[in-house]
Amino acid sequence: MNIIRIISGFSSILEDKFSPSTSYKFQLYLLNAGVKLYIYDLISIIIFISLIFTLISFILIILLNLNLFYIFIPLLLPSIISVFIISFKTEKRRELIEKSAPDFLRQLSSILKVGFSFENATDYMSQYGDGPLYDELRRTVIKIKLGEDFNESWIELGDRLNSNDLKRIFFIILDSRKSGSSVGDVLDELAYDLRQINILKEERKSSLNMAVMFLIISAVIAAPFAMAMVSIYSNFIISMGQNNPILSSALQVAELYIIIHSFLVGFIISLILYGRIKRGLIFSIPLVFISYLIFFIVSRFAINLIRF
Repeated sequence: MNIIRIISGFSSILEDKFSPSTSYKFQLYLLNAGVKLYIYDLISIIIFISLIFTLISFILIILLNLNLFYIFIPLLLPSIISVFIISFKTEKRRELIEKSAPDFLRQLSSILKVGFSFENATDYMSQYGDGPLYDELRRTVIKIKLGEDFNESWIELGDRLNSNDLKRIFFIILDSRKSGSSVGDVLDELAYDLRQINILKEERKSSLNMAVMFLIISAVIAAPFAMAMVSIYSNFIISMGQNNPILSSALQVAELYIIIHSFLVGFIISLILYGRIKRGLIFSIPLVFISYLIFFIVSRFAINLIRF
């Protein structure tokens, strides 16, 4: 109970430090991932867990006589994992919305052709649909009933869904309503086009899986083991009395190489799968952590296994 009070108090302090517009952007980031948690409560929980991990790691570092540099790993690890999980859930939610969108547009077209108005059709569909797309649709319908402008509500719906394809589709729908054209026929065409786009995306992903797997193996297996062997060999040469500045810096260079290599591989994977580099952090963060962990285990403990 005391822990809950501490987290709640710290959450209130964070809320006072940020403007309402900034808080809205942070909260929208969570909503896009389907995380129904107050943003400052989540930040407070992450900070609390980070402090606990850091304290435990500090004790282990002292007992095992390790470099104090490693204390930054547990300090940053909860934040890194949280960002990765939220980014992953955001991507999966976006894919689920885009997969269900063609059926949604087709059903909306059928209801419009029966004789419903566009407002009544969306209200009717929001009552019976299931999934993140229909959850956002219900939110939009409620905002319209409370007096918000219809066009602005649909534009905001496109922003919340976090899909460029659906944003363009909603703009086309709104323009069709303004021009007086048959919205039902337009929705049929949009549903067909979006379904074809989804098929092409799936085919593209399946054809690139081999290249992506090769990059992942190189980042989390090949490079860490190779650099760990270099580090072990350098330490062995130094223990034989053949020390020089190059051998002494081999471990630091290997660590830096592992981090840079895994980080860049993540962005390459993002470029291959999505054609955009900005999603690279979704892959770079876990790749850096896993590859460095493997490198650390092999470089620190493999020499003992060899001797044994």
